[in-house]
Amino acid sequence: MDNVQGSLLPQEDDVYQSLPLLDQDSIRLMIVHPSSNDETVTCTLETANLSTEPQYSALSYTWGPPTQQAEQRGMTSKRIHPISLNGTQCLVTANLFHFLRFAASNSKPGPWWIDAVCINQDDVLERNQQVLRMTDVYASASQVVVWLGEEEEYTNLAVRIIKAFGSIKLEELFRIDPLRPSVGTEVLANETVGLSIDKYSCEALFWFYRRSWFTRIWVLQERALARQLAFQCGSRAVAREDLLNIAIYLSNSNWIHVRFGRPMDPNSALVSAPIISGIKSALAVLVFRLQKIANCGSRFLTAILLSRHCRSSNPRDKIYGLLGLLDSAREAKPFNTISPDYRRTIPEVYLQATKLLLESAEDLLILSTVVDRTHKEVDDLPSWVPDYSVTSTTGIWCATERGYRPAKGLQAYWHVGDASSSLSLCASRIDTISQVGESKHELMHERRGEKLLSIIANMKDAYMAGQSKIEALWRTLIVDSWAEENAMEGYLWGKYESPAPEFVEEQFREWLAWTAARWLHQEQRSTKTQHSSKTSQKPIVLLNRWCESDGGALLHPVDDIYEMVERPDLLDTFCGSELFRLYQT
Repeated sequence: MDNVQGSLLPQEDDVYQSLPLLDQDSIRLMIVHPSSNDETVTCTLETANLSTEPQYSALSYTWGPPTQQAEQRGMTSKRIHPISLNGTQCLVTANLFHFLRFAASNSKPGPWWIDAVCINQDDVLERNQQVLRMTDVYASASQVVVWLGEEEEYTNLAVRIIKAFGSIKLEELFRIDPLRPSVGTEVLANETVGLSIDKYSCEALFWFYRRSWFTRIWVLQERALARQLAFQCGSRAVAREDLLNIAIYLSNSNWIHVRFGRPMDPNSALVSAPIISGIKSALAVLVFRLQKIANCGSRFLTAILLSRHCRSSNPRDKIYGLLGLLDSAREAKPFNTISPDYRRTIPEVYLQATKLLLESAEDLLILSTVVDRTHKEVDDLPSWVPDYSVTSTTGIWCATERGYRPAKGLQAYWHVGDASSSLSLCASRIDTISQVGESKHELMHERRGEKLLSIIANMKDAYMAGQSKIEALWRTLIVDSWAEENAMEGYLWGKYESPAPEFVEEQFREWLAWTAARWLHQEQRSTKTQHSSKTSQKPIVLLNRWCESDGGALLHPVDDIYEMVERPDLLDTFCGSELFRLYQT
């Protein structure tokens, strides 16, 4: 549960004291009284019992600013907006106040369950108890209403496009190619007359999907548990199916390169990275589901991996916000040993969750989520405990449901010391690390790959398993798994095959050529910036060496690479490939 800055007013506590929660099924519901006055919101708080199956709607929203624009205007998560609650003045955050004002002026009285009001946020014991019941609260609600925030300048255009183009079948929508505007226009329906997905409307869509709700950890269980889900953005209602279709299209098309620069543009990676992340976050939330995962340990680990991009103002919620997805399994060992307790320190919560995952799993894959110390945000964590608050994916993604089993089913033996919190393992020494290449982040954003290409050139002709060195490398980088459909949709829905098909190798070679061309392009730009007439010979020498490596098949002919440097449009085809999108994941 997110934190709201500011304490209750003295009289607010009287409201909660007069409406005690007498048993574990007790909740509070609020009625929003109709009003045309934008400055005044009047509500009534009452108690109810889930065992009597009351009819109510639950609100899913962000406590802080819903958009970057709202934050720039000075909106915060402070409780500064007064409402009348049972005749007493209470304070709520700006985003919640905007929703209550919308509900009051549009005759949507409820009853509503809204965590910031229906739970006494200053009572830690009550918060702990009510967080445990949030699974039942959202699952029992007649509907869950998603409040994306008030409308911004781009909202009207974005919603019009989402509604118009969202109804078109995906396979037809993908025929619209932004690099060839005349292709695919015949698939547009009558509803799209006067609309087009040009760079201006594309920008509106990207900003829409970057709304804070799509990155909030608690929305995963709120969306997954909802009987019926309704999206509201200011006065505009949007269907989930339309939101999903457009998110899939944007994340798998070439629009990102049209709007935010070609791949060879040295600034395009920095500009487009948060936009790509926003679309992926929205898509992950919209399709999030764990019903097919029977093992509770695998379910919890997969939820942690899929929610890595999500944020919370309280780092403990990166764990507590997912407990509701475990269903009845929480009542059995070892998951009955963990429950929300905001009195615990963050390291204590993360350590407990990691030990629980080790106890319930048949392998040690949770350790693959540990990030480099330079990325950690929580101090005092044992080195083997993942920092779940980190939102970036900095390593190879090894989710348990992707078939990645390097130990081939061997039993894992481990022990955690009670006093020292040190982890002891039984392991076998396989080899010694002799060279280290770029990190995934460096490859995707700096896009040079000099170290990686050097490693490839220095490798022996054949891998120990009999594969070529190039095959051994690309299978390692993608965990030898491949989506049956497009990379983004396939992996989110679990449609993958392992081992990956052999045709992936050609795309990997294209990526190496693109990486080499990127590096050479940067060297040339650096030379021009320094007003030097002498171009660095290092990339040219190494490129020739790499092109001769692996029987001349490692890279495209060096002349082709030079042509890529002069004509970045040649890279557009590759940047829309499945391998590129998969590796970004």
